[in-house]
Amino acid sequence: MKIQRNILRWFFVLAQKYDLSIDMHADFGTDASGPQNTVVELIAEKTIERGYEGRVSLGHVTTLGSIDPEVAEPIFEKLAKAQVTIVPLPATDMFMNGQAERKNKPRGMAPVKAMLEKGVNVAYSSNNIRNAFTPFGDANLVTVGYLLQVSQQMGSAKERSQVVEMATTSPAKTLELTDTYGIEVGKHADLNIFDSHTIRDFINDQSKLRYVIKKGEILVKNEYYTELNALLEDE
Repeated sequence: MKIQRNILRWFFVLAQKYDLSIDMHADFGTDASGPQNTVVELIAEKTIERGYEGRVSLGHVTTLGSIDPEVAEPIFEKLAKAQVTIVPLPATDMFMNGQAERKNKPRGMAPVKAMLEKGVNVAYSSNNIRNAFTPFGDANLVTVGYLLQVSQQMGSAKERSQVVEMATTSPAKTLELTDTYGIEVGKHADLNIFDSHTIRDFINDQSKLRYVIKKGEILVKNEYYTELNALLEDE
């Protein structure tokens, strides 16, 4: 653990010297017995110690899913206090973890619902795309969101809306874009417009992208055409 502490201290010293936020991949695995897989609590403590709340994000953190809930709960509370953002990477996490297991293969994911309940900022993303670590995908976060809501059993209307927030407002928070992000007067007119009627069904519908708008200018416009057989049309 001394080695981890020294490495983390070096990260924080450099980040603070150049006034940069910190993004690390941490605790990737399902074995909670190894010290190399259980440093997230130390990172949260170091974040608070260095006064760097809100400027640290951690990718993967899948080992937290293998820790008993009563042990993990105080860790979640520290993460929330430190304002550390956790970034699950569903496609990579589920593909890579548990490959050696012959039965009852784990989902290999950070416990998203439990962290949200404790006030942790959670923002999902994609990781590797079509390489040895994740040999599929197309960088479509709507698809990745579907993997997340299924693997984390987030089926209620509230939970499905939370998944959308994890790809929009939550990432904006960790990227420190809150001053410019959002649909409000004076903020950047950077928008993606999808063909969906409700937030809660946005991921379920696998909604199609209709417009990409940057600074108020339409950069991309997609048109979709469906032709019905006469037997299916209303009389």
